[in-house]
Amino acid sequence: MLAPKARIWHHDGATSVTLMGSRSQAIRQFFSARNMAFVARKHVHWWQMPTHAVGFMISHIAFYTALRLWRRDFRALSAIYKGVSHGLLTPLDSSGR
Repeated sequence: MLAPKARIWHHDGATSVTLMGSRSQAIRQFFSARNMAFVARKHVHWWQMPTHAVGFMISHIAFYTALRLWRRDFRALSAIYKGVSHGLLTPLDSSGR
């Protein structure tokens, strides 16, 4: 579908740090984890789920958990797990999201 009048605002990078300050990393971690869970739920077949889950846990969850612990950014650390929880528990709507 084409929506020529649609506009998108990208809140990431330097802009998000300026606008949100210290909350920036937590918000990024939340949406990253949540959206990865949404995409997996929508596109990963049941038979792919075991290997995908292990890969996701190692590449995303473990890596960013270690990074946030090392940086002592507990707000962002909490946001990772809130994002995963939200992504796994929120019903996908009829459009597949």
